[in-house]
Amino acid sequence: MMGHYTGPARSGGQLTGWLFAALPLALFTLFLLTIPGAAEVRVFELPFGVSEELGTRLSFRLDGLSILFGLLITGIGTLIYGYAGHYLAGRRDMGRFWSYLTLFMIAMLGITTAENLMALFIFWELTSI
Repeated sequence: MMGHYTGPARSGGQLTGWLFAALPLALFTLFLLTIPGAAEVRVFELPFGVSEELGTRLSFRLDGLSILFGLLITGIGTLIYGYAGHYLAGRRDMGRFWSYLTLFMIAMLGITTAENLMALFIFWELTSI
């Protein structure tokens, strides 16, 4: 029987993927709620304490294009989580798989909302993990 793992190290059934899909689904809903204000550009800054003198900050921009890509990333991500949970049910190391998938989705969202070069560089490098 190729394709199905029947060993003792089962880490979740088919429902697990849909449970993990709650994060991208919540983010998808959040992006949907920001559509009415898409004409306004919002910039969010997070202090990043490398150097106080240099004033390094991670900045994120939420405008129409970043909302569109956020909807694409989280909408398709929700479907991928559900499909992967069904297709890979019972495989080993699913915890690591879900962690990497979530990290990749967050990195893609970071790239699409990055306002400055430092944020873009950090999230671009996170996609390679």
